[in-house]
Amino acid sequence: MSERLKGKIAIVTGAGNGVGKACALSLAVEGAHVVVNDLGTNAAGVGMSSEAADATVAEIRAAGGEAVANYDSVASPEGCASLVATAEEAFGPVDIVLAIAGAVMPGQINISDEQYYKLLDLFLGQKFWLARLTVPGMVKRGYGRFVSVASEGARGGVGNPVFAAAMGGTVSMMKGLATEL
Repeated sequence: MSERLKGKIAIVTGAGNGVGKACALSLAVEGAHVVVNDLGTNAAGVGMSSEAADATVAEIRAAGGEAVANYDSVASPEGCASLVATAEEAFGPVDIVLAIAGAVMPGQINISDEQYYKLLDLFLGQKFWLARLTVPGMVKRGYGRFVSVASEGARGGVGNPVFAAAMGGTVSMMKGLATEL
């Protein structure tokens, strides 16, 4: 374990598998206390399970790190608020957010309104709500990192216009936030 991030509190969304899990493990190795958020869906965003988040927490703890699990959906402001509350109750104010959670969802122009909002809430909403809840405290304390993941889809070249809008919105929102601060 390193002490580079000792005492820092980190939230990682989508940390039960893949890139999110790798990031959570890396933060823990650097000494951060990690809140592992994962709703436990399949790749298509269906279902719920605590298994993936619990496994990541167990792996962090087995390596000597500190972690707790959170199973809230970050596709709603309430879920994001509960996630931040979990971090604050377990460890203290949030210093680092990695907004990574996602799913493979339809995003063609003919999707239903329900599918449209579900995609936007997951891919763009989570970043807005988590930033709104954590960035002001980071600014006040003089330290913070907010990492928001987008994809090549932001360029519109994957034939999925709603997904492209969410990814492009993510890039623009983060640039706007950086400029503002």
